[in-house]
Amino acid sequence: MIPAASQQAEAWLDDPYLPQLRKALIPGSMQADWARLFDRELQRLKAEIEDCRIERVQYRRHKRCRILYRLIFRHQDGHRSDQWIAAKLVRPGQGRRQFLKETRCGALSNGLWKSAYLLEEMDLLVHPFPYDPRMPGLTLAGHPTHIAQKAEEWLAQSLRNPHQQLTVPILQKVKYMPGKRCVLKFALAGDEDSRQPWSSYFSKTFSDGLAAYHYRVLKTAQKQLAPKIQIPRPVLFWEQANTFWQESWPGLPLIDQLEELSWKDLFPQLGELAADLHSSFCPGLRRLFHAPLILRDASEDANALAWHIPQHRDSLQAILKLLQKRAGAIFGTTLPERPIHGAFRIEQLLINRNDFAIVDLDALSLGDPLFDVAEFWVSLQYLAFTRGFSLPLINEAAEGFVDAYARKIPWDVDLRRIAWYITAFLFGKMHDTLKNLDMPALNRFDEILSLQEHWAAKFS
Repeated sequence: MIPAASQQAEAWLDDPYLPQLRKALIPGSMQADWARLFDRELQRLKAEIEDCRIERVQYRRHKRCRILYRLIFRHQDGHRSDQWIAAKLVRPGQGRRQFLKETRCGALSNGLWKSAYLLEEMDLLVHPFPYDPRMPGLTLAGHPTHIAQKAEEWLAQSLRNPHQQLTVPILQKVKYMPGKRCVLKFALAGDEDSRQPWSSYFSKTFSDGLAAYHYRVLKTAQKQLAPKIQIPRPVLFWEQANTFWQESWPGLPLIDQLEELSWKDLFPQLGELAADLHSSFCPGLRRLFHAPLILRDASEDANALAWHIPQHRDSLQAILKLLQKRAGAIFGTTLPERPIHGAFRIEQLLINRNDFAIVDLDALSLGDPLFDVAEFWVSLQYLAFTRGFSLPLINEAAEGFVDAYARKIPWDVDLRRIAWYITAFLFGKMHDTLKNLDMPALNRFDEILSLQEHWAAKFS
């Protein structure tokens, strides 16, 4: 849900070109609309909507807002289920035209859900999962029947005992970025008479053509880095669905366990984990990140921020120019190119007692190891703004991470280089805060701007 916001953050919900925005971002206000729009489906499900939640927002000021809702259903027999609803809010009067454009070939249906709906009074275009016009493979990868058919083929090809029939309950809708990626957790089970044990897997579906590359890299990384680095084993690439499957790993998301753990012990362990990753060997990786690309991204984000918050344009442009001016001196010393995660954050780690696993290796590549260190450090600090953790405690934890990392690697940990990276990354994080309408962070946006100035002073 969108939490209470300060006056400054509240201003972002008042868009004269999208007057429906405020209501669309209040789940309770939308629940009755969903019940009316999906009346036929709810009758067939013998269910009612018990809850409505918002999981993701992608907002382009004055143009549109994409919102991912999760509806919780309570059925007459007492059990509960859920459904993702990907919605696009457009300018008044444009909803009908865009709906007809998207459905000009006819609205598909699987017998229950249509592929597209229109909540016309709000100009809200709606796609229930697994229909996604920008991810056609999801209609296969997100449907239990198609998963079961693919699993039966896989079992037969892998010389395991094939079964006449598989049941495939989707256990958890894990993460969905409409039009980009989707992660599900599902189980394979034989019919009631078989002895096949239940096995659970994660599937990851992509919108681009790089799914096969990600799968190959993941297989190589899992083979080369184990057992030092725990990576759930990839088991299948499903070309038609642009999807790969991984075995589930017996752990929990680390970010959800932070309040239960001793940070004094945890973060040095994570520093050693990062050092182990960077000290490993993993052939076949591309080089994805370098200073000119990072500067280009920072420039795009800085310009977007200046448009959104013109009162800060001068200071943002001054920091951007400082990044550009100091890049040559900062990167004059070349570090060895090592395998890097490319998005090394708490969110990408699982924990099982004292073991950790790394997930979401889509950006695994060769690069500057301090890129990962900086990403982890700034992402950790950002938890103070998004989740309300104490910033002094966060900084102490980050220092423990870096100290442990530095003790285990042979290259120098150049804090000026890390500060340069963090300053650049903060442009993207602030832009994401605005695009995602992240109210906790928007409430403290001035503090985030001050944090960027703090880091910029360390390499200037």
